[in-house]
Amino acid sequence: MHEKTGQWVPPDSNETQYSVGHHGWRLIEHDAFMEVQDPGLGTFAIGDRPEAALLHDIVMSPLGLRGLSVTQLSKLKPHAPIPNIYDFYRTGHVLGNYEIVNRLAKDHPSKVTDRKRLSWGLSVMLDDLSHGIASHLSDMIIEGGYGGKENAHQERAQEAWKYGGIDKVLKSHKVRIDKTGGIQGYDLPSWVESNAPNLCSERFQYTAEEMRLWMESADEDVEAAAIIDSLYDLDQLTITPNAELAFKDEEAALLFAKSYLLLSTEDWNEPVNRVIEHLIIEAFKYSVYSRRLPEMNNYDNGETAAVGSYTYAIDQDLDYALRTSRDKRDDFMFAISQLLSQIGKEERWRFVEYKRDQFKRFLLDPQAEDYPSAWLNGHMMEYGPASSAVEVEVKPPTSSKLRRKPSVRANAAKLIHTDSGGVEYGLQPMKNRYVDPLVMTEKGPKPLSRINKTYSGLLDQHARIHASTLTVRLAVSSAYEDLIHDVVQRNNEEAKIERPPLDRDQLRWQIDAAAERSKQAAIEAGRLVLNAP
Repeated sequence: MHEKTGQWVPPDSNETQYSVGHHGWRLIEHDAFMEVQDPGLGTFAIGDRPEAALLHDIVMSPLGLRGLSVTQLSKLKPHAPIPNIYDFYRTGHVLGNYEIVNRLAKDHPSKVTDRKRLSWGLSVMLDDLSHGIASHLSDMIIEGGYGGKENAHQERAQEAWKYGGIDKVLKSHKVRIDKTGGIQGYDLPSWVESNAPNLCSERFQYTAEEMRLWMESADEDVEAAAIIDSLYDLDQLTITPNAELAFKDEEAALLFAKSYLLLSTEDWNEPVNRVIEHLIIEAFKYSVYSRRLPEMNNYDNGETAAVGSYTYAIDQDLDYALRTSRDKRDDFMFAISQLLSQIGKEERWRFVEYKRDQFKRFLLDPQAEDYPSAWLNGHMMEYGPASSAVEVEVKPPTSSKLRRKPSVRANAAKLIHTDSGGVEYGLQPMKNRYVDPLVMTEKGPKPLSRINKTYSGLLDQHARIHASTLTVRLAVSSAYEDLIHDVVQRNNEEAKIERPPLDRDQLRWQIDAAAERSKQAAIEAGRLVLNAP
């Protein structure tokens, strides 16, 4: 049974179901060390390692503190379509990933010095701290289209490190890094960082952690606990002589790989979720152009800069911008806020009442051959009543031969005008996110799909889902229908205006202010405890 550590977040009412009961990640700062309460990895201290002081200063830098309030999964609490997942933040992710690298390095086939281990850990940590508001949604804001590239945070990482206080911390500790975030002169092995479908420490961490949040609840659910225990069992992993991460056991690999597939189709690329994210992107752009973000004047002097410059904000800033009142009326933000909240509420209810048990059965059945998706095998399972706010029409791919890696398309979610009216989105196929982890066999490491025909079949079904084209219609009144179309069009026109980015000092002021707001929010939520005895 995994260690029940971290802050217990009790279930809220059946009306909201933001949480159905889960343990939240927590960081406690003591005089001599940092205590990390990680519900998946257990409680661990960072105090007796050679790099303890460095890690402390990185976490307490403006960029590190800011990461305490940037969600890993891009959703504000009221809009999350699955309970618990709002409570997964960037700083928790990078420290969890750092700890996994630290633990796996102890069993590395070749000797790993403290300096090399630190280099690997810094690389996985610093890259992710450069993420903007709502994580990958910032990448899409900067790139200009939903569903396009998701590496804008990496391209601006050195800017983030410079103006977020990281460079200053590294200099004080006499550490020099390269553009990957690792120490100069040390290569990054593939088990630490690699492209899908290969397994690496980061892919392992975010898969295990999100699935933990999917499965954990206030109920004493033995089956859910078994899934969490298996996913977070580092003893099931090994590093091959070629520095690749592999599973020792086929059954453990299958459970992990199926978990990743579900996260991909039922959250990251799920049609309703994609529309939620597109609406959040439009709301953020509108917040910049209409100057609704907090403290904007304090760092841009009243002159609106390029929209991407403002993505160093934190998620609570968008929550602030979405709030309306008699004195702060904005009909577009009111419509978006209410629509997002309604969709999120209905989707969470459907997940708790219908989907969760279906997914759990699929994960625990090593012989399951049919992929559980309403968009492919919806006739096999009950997914609950249709949404009252969203209608989805699926157009399956016409080709029987599908690539498991379809090309990424920019603007994979696009608001379209129809003669029949309504708010309608056309959703083009997106990147197929899947893993095919290595498994140790008598003949050496082999991809799971090569030794398990059942998983190979699931991958084919999974690819078919991602290759589908969809139409999503939102249920809104005619007045709001016109307003949403008008604002999205205005956002597009505003984006065409050439605006300079924020200057260097302005970026630093923005990050400093965001870090302070993030610190206070994390303290109030219990994610951060300072000056503990």
